[in-house]
Amino acid sequence: MNPKKKEKVFSGISVSDGIGIGQVIVYRTDFDDVSAHTLQPMEIPAELERYSNALQEVNLIFLNNQKRIARELGLEQARIYETYHLILDDPFFQEEIPNAIRLEQKNAEAIIVQKLGLYEKHFSTIDDEYLRERIYDIRGVSRRLIYHLLQLDSHEQKDGDACIVVARELTPADSIHFHHRSLKGLVTEFGGPTSHAAILARSLEVPAIVGVQNLLKNIKPGTQVILDGLCGKLIVEPSEGLVKDYLVRKQAFQAHKEELIANLEMKIENLSRRNIRLMANINEMSEVPLARRYKAQGVGLYRTELQFIAKER
Repeated sequence: MNPKKKEKVFSGISVSDGIGIGQVIVYRTDFDDVSAHTLQPMEIPAELERYSNALQEVNLIFLNNQKRIARELGLEQARIYETYHLILDDPFFQEEIPNAIRLEQKNAEAIIVQKLGLYEKHFSTIDDEYLRERIYDIRGVSRRLIYHLLQLDSHEQKDGDACIVVARELTPADSIHFHHRSLKGLVTEFGGPTSHAAILARSLEVPAIVGVQNLLKNIKPGTQVILDGLCGKLIVEPSEGLVKDYLVRKQAFQAHKEELIANLEMKIENLSRRNIRLMANINEMSEVPLARRYKAQGVGLYRTELQFIAKER
């Protein structure tokens, strides 16, 4: 943090309130680091073995993180990894990619990017919303596989570091990189109130804003930031005075929040002395613990269509 620099402010849509202060981790979701190179015939067996090993290792990573997510967020939130295991077993990864490596004599990560681009173009023309959204799951798994092949794990967060994660977009597969105890906020260039970043932030009770345009071009890893989820602002390189001010605001917000939670146990009545039940509006089962924390007396609205879509996946 340099007090001589004037802070920059980026605006977005607040999808989870609160205040977070920490250093930026830029989580890249593009494939700019992938380059293609031609293989000699004698190099193809070794490349196929490298790809096969990566498939097995990523599958194991998903399995281990499925257990971790289940502990930290609950079984429902971890269930998405069952889908990822199925995707890795899909003919796209088990047959199409290896065959393309043999025929086109290119490195595995370049083939994945190439084939994924064709899939994305195809899925974008489909009218069915469920089938269109399936590409996000395939892309998330592909991204993890490519990072593993390229050994690009330097963006991962170390447990204990207070951080604000900045990304173009986030899928459930991406959340395995973050130690949730140290995560202080999420910011994405794309997404909305029902995006995975928004759902994850609300489940973890950390602030989040989405729809922050051109952010990745204008921010560097390790930069000190303040994430204001109350106003939908990301303040980059804040002054020491502003950090102190926001620390006070954060404490006040947390105290007010705890006071409201304590008051939720009070009996609620209208002027006619009719008892009013406080019910929760939830999108998925992983939000039930949060509803209980806020003393909800039941579920008033449950988005069942999201569960049907998840099961079909």
